[in-house]
Amino acid sequence: TVKKVIEIHPDTVRIYPTIVLKDTDLAALYIDDKYKPQTLSEAVKLASKLYLMLTREGTRVIRLGLHSIEKEAYIAGPWHPSFSELCQSQIMLTKVLTCLFDKGKYIIYVGKSDVSKMIGQRKTNIKFLKTRGFECKVKVDESLSDLNFRIEREVL
Repeated sequence: TVKKVIEIHPDTVRIYPTIVLKDTDLAALYIDDKYKPQTLSEAVKLASKLYLMLTREGTRVIRLGLHSIEKEAYIAGPWHPSFSELCQSQIMLTKVLTCLFDKGKYIIYVGKSDVSKMIGQRKTNIKFLKTRGFECKVKVDESLSDLNFRIEREVL
């Protein structure tokens, strides 16, 4: 679908995961075991991939995930209050991984508003990088913003 969206060159798009809400046709399918929602992890990975595809083509993504939903209306699916930040964190991890080759210690510089996105919730990105042999510290560079970063090898 996103390939078709890119073909029409919209200025902006929104990316929403599919959420099962009470009293909908999708809820009936879910209750009858005919629909299985994505996990949060699956939705974050897909939304992040779509974000990168769209932005590479010059389309601005103005929303990732729903603002909020009424607790009583929610039945199932990958809703999270920080869905957008989870996606941005995944995007930063994906980008950083394309720049790291040799195992070792690194400093990743990001804009002030991107520190938590680079670290990841519960330090998931930093922990993931460590499992791959990259010990990374995150520091602020005020000249960076919008999920941009720069990486330096840490000098001992």
